[in-house]
Amino acid sequence: MAATVRTWTGAVSRVWALATNWSPSDNYPVTGDTAILDDTDHAILGGDQSANVLVALYITHRFRGTLGASGSPAIIAAGLFNIKGKSDAIWIEPLGGITTVVSVSSNAPNAVVLGGPLTSLGYTFVGGGRVTIPSGTVLGSYTQVGSDGLSTVNPWLTISSGVSTVADHIFVCNNGLMELNQAVVATSKILVSGGKFVYGGGNLSYEVLAINGGVFEWRSGNLGTVYVSGNALLDGRQTTTARTVSSLFVSDNATADLRTGTSAITVSAFREIANGIILRDEV
Repeated sequence: MAATVRTWTGAVSRVWALATNWSPSDNYPVTGDTAILDDTDHAILGGDQSANVLVALYITHRFRGTLGASGSPAIIAAGLFNIKGKSDAIWIEPLGGITTVVSVSSNAPNAVVLGGPLTSLGYTFVGGGRVTIPSGTVLGSYTQVGSDGLSTVNPWLTISSGVSTVADHIFVCNNGLMELNQAVVATSKILVSGGKFVYGGGNLSYEVLAINGGVFEWRSGNLGTVYVSGNALLDGRQTTTARTVSSLFVSDNATADLRTGTSAITVSAFREIANGIILRDEV
């Protein structure tokens, strides 16, 4: 059977794997097809569709329904996931996705739950709305947050405890908010060039680079080498948790504020260069 572009109609029911719920209606999306969820408010019961590997799944900005359910995500295999709905509830485990783009117009807590124990994401970009990556997900080469100018709300990505990454993973925060909560990211690098990155734990041995007014909020966990420049801020004031940074370089009107009132932060080596400011507790 030739590959087909299939658009959801929900003409008969809300079940994904029923041919008459799609147009054309000779079959539901199978291997080699492209699936489109467009102008509908249906609550679609996705289930496990991983036996069929799609070329792509597109969820358009006009999609106002739901896909999957809390604790019962739609498991879908595809090369590309492009999610741009106005829904408040999309739960999906995207299998095999080389690229995942999310730009939704909702900041509800579960606007999009993307991933799970079966999922290894490749390049992931969140351009708008609130997205959560749940425990068990493995992040691929690159995870980025930055406004794409399409969504009506700022991007907000929460990476839950128990998420891990491949070696040499890169987190990039250009705009909005990225929260990292006790994930296993020891060999990751973090670039903050705008917005706020909240680091909530783990031990990071690779570099953190905060530039161009970006904010790196350091709540717990240890850091390796940190570079702060270009009016950026390394903010360690939010908790009194004991933390260590191996090397800290601050320059070009940037600030590292490590004052907790308890001398909780240890800096093994630091240097203020060309108008950089490091603020520490008296010891």
